Amino acid sequence: MTTIQDYQDKNKHDIKYYRKQMSKYLLTYNQIKEGIQFKEEDIKNLEKEYFEVCPAVHKVNKSSSQWTIEDKRKYMADKIKAGIVIDKLHIKQIERCLLLISKDKYYDIIPLFYFEHNTIEAIAEKLFCDVITIYRNKKRLLDKMIVCYFGASSILE
Repeated sequence: MTTIQDYQDKNKHDIKYYRKQMSKYLLTYNQIKEGIQFKEEDIKNLEKEYFEVCPAVHKVNKSSSQWTIEDKRKYMADKIKAGIVIDKLHIKQIERCLLLISKDKYYDIIPLFYFEHNTIEAIAEKLFCDVITIYRNKKRLLDKMIVCYFGASSILE
């Protein structure tokens, strides 16, 4: 018989999992922001007379029921708006985490690595420090961001 403790131990993520997730979030941060703009354009396209050219509409046509054009417009607009809300919440949380670490001496490691896609070696040259210092402080800053984004449960054992 499985106990609650066994279940919790089996499903508990270690800090490496959270670092991987936070890295993924940071690497896709700019794309998600751009994606919001594309989704907002899709909503505008839904309102046009020839809205069937909007890529989002073709997903609705898989249904076997007969939808009116207005039903399709409303359904897709609502679906796209829900996605925008989720994306904006995610962006806002990432920005809060970035703000939390913004006063740190080594803050520039995060944007240089994740947003500008510099190598660790290039960052070390730019910040006039050792590669090990970059690795250590990148990990430390990520850990701060993890607690901000995922909460204390991410570090509790």
